[in-house]
Amino acid sequence: MVKVADVVVIGAGVHGASTAFHLARAGAGKIVLLEQGTVASGPTAKSGAMIRPIFTEAAYIQLVMQSIEMFENWSDAVGGDPGFAQCGFLRITDSFDPPILGGDLELMRRLGVEAQVLSLEELSEHVPGGRLRGDEQGLWIKRGGYADPVQTSRCLVEAATRLGVTLLEGVRVTGISTDGDRIEAVQTGDGAIATRTIVNCAGPWAPRLAGMIHVSLPIEAHRTPTCLFRRPEAVADGGPILSDGVNRIYLRQMGPSLLR
Repeated sequence: MVKVADVVVIGAGVHGASTAFHLARAGAGKIVLLEQGTVASGPTAKSGAMIRPIFTEAAYIQLVMQSIEMFENWSDAVGGDPGFAQCGFLRITDSFDPPILGGDLELMRRLGVEAQVLSLEELSEHVPGGRLRGDEQGLWIKRGGYADPVQTSRCLVEAATRLGVTLLEGVRVTGISTDGDRIEAVQTGDGAIATRTIVNCAGPWAPRLAGMIHVSLPIEAHRTPTCLFRRPEAVADGGPILSDGVNRIYLRQMGPSLLR
């Protein structure tokens, strides 16, 4: 068991894996990545893992644009196979107002997002077999796509460990020791790790973790139903992600014959 670390990252989902990798690449010292289960065994494994810069906040848009570039150059940036499919992303909408679209189109374009507005006729060509009411339009993002969330996380962890990060799986955090307003150690079922810096990447467990140092996080966990359907013949193999903002549902391919 590691007894001392410069940084302890708690949670080895995709956020914790990415954090550990980038900290190690930046030379942040001795880094420990703690996971109560196994890498990507929590909500990450159930993620749709869609990569599209449709947001109303600049930071999110910029993060996704950098992520796209990273996935496009994954072999050099990280290594391994993240299961990246750059199939394009198509949002179906009846309004380009930010609250309805789910993104600020003007801001997106200012930040370098290449997005094409599709008319109803053009949209129909991209959605064969779809039934449109007549007032929909499309927003086409060619560089969008999706990745395999588990493979992506594992690639990041493997790259992080090559850079010196210590991964500890099956280790549960039981407490956090403090001295005044400073962190002193992470307590686990396998012993304590002395550190002054913790990164909380525990996902739905993040509020419980923060509560150990009397910090309240406004996070609620919600279950989202996910279904798998056999891919209709009218939907092309390798076609784009269809994000229906009108009916609040998305479809993306999972293997050659299924849509998620």
